[in-house]
Amino acid sequence: MVRGKVVLTGVPDNVVVSPASSGAAFVGAKAPTSSSCHVINLGILEDYKFMCLFIAKIWWIARVGRSASEIPMETQMLMLEVGEDSVLGVAEEEAPAMGQRFYVLMLAVLDEGLHSILLPKWLVSSQERALFILFHSVALLKC
Repeated sequence: MVRGKVVLTGVPDNVVVSPASSGAAFVGAKAPTSSSCHVINLGILEDYKFMCLFIAKIWWIARVGRSASEIPMETQMLMLEVGEDSVLGVAEEEAPAMGQRFYVLMLAVLDEGLHSILLPKWLVSSQERALFILFHSVALLKC
């Protein structure tokens, strides 16, 4: 929940949120076993407009969408537009003033030999709005 708005629902017990300064937080997960590769369900992404940044071959590409099923492979950044006007079915002319919108930035991080990417649901699950993250060792070629 961010500023009273639910961003992810059905978040599993192994996913933890650690508050940071200035309204920021780190989302992490506890893996059940030790491995060089983990695919972790972060929960169900609510219906917010988003822009994501992903890598395709050697190019960074931006994409916009409204459903977790539209998130491409190799997504590194996901920015959600949150506010009364970002829920599906609300026409732009009915949208509240720009001041009532805010953004949630989700970054897949790199850390000491660890690489992570946000995954599209179609790669892992049949849940239409599920959001997953893949953690793997940088030395690992295939997962």
